[in-house]
Amino acid sequence: MTIRHAPVPVLAALAALLVAGCSGSVVSGHGSAQAVQSSGGPTGFPASSSASTPSTSSSTDSAGRLTAPDSDFSVELPDGWSDATDKAASFGAVTAYLGPADNGFATNVNVVRQEIGNVTVAQYANGTMQGVRSIGATSITDPAPRTIDGSDALEYSFTDKQAGRTLKQRQTVVVHNEVGYVITYTALPEAYDTSRPDADALIDSWQWS
Repeated sequence: MTIRHAPVPVLAALAALLVAGCSGSVVSGHGSAQAVQSSGGPTGFPASSSASTPSTSSSTDSAGRLTAPDSDFSVELPDGWSDATDKAASFGAVTAYLGPADNGFATNVNVVRQEIGNVTVAQYANGTMQGVRSIGATSITDPAPRTIDGSDALEYSFTDKQAGRTLKQRQTVVVHNEVGYVITYTALPEAYDTSRPDADALIDSWQWS
């Protein structure tokens, strides 16, 4: 089986979006509307795969858990974080969450979902990492194992520069029921370690529906 590398939108953190209620902070990262348009959207694993069409809102249950618009999973947001699914839909992600803002940038996590068929998590991660390399990211770490609600996952981090701003990103890649998920955590380098426990808590709260 030939696995093509992930296009720019799958690398996505939120890009070039003005965040209402965040003092005009900009959330940035790969996955801008321009990138989505130029690449034809988040596809590529394998050639027959397709990305789900995102909805524009998450639902919240009585326990405060947010269920993604496609109803595949739910999470609990850390204190001070907010749902930004309405913005995620504009560039092909199924959902996004905003954390603290600093120096005009909001730390964030977003999720891209793709139907990929019979592809292993190792194959999927290899493809997404090829995509990361293709856009000139640096300081790419080796993939490390993680578990997301019983499903094997792999994650790696890298540094990227966009619009003159250096960003540090981590992607956690998981496959569940022949669907691939890329969970991207993005922060300014000086805020990355501070906000990482929140990003970890969000992923650790993940439950499959």
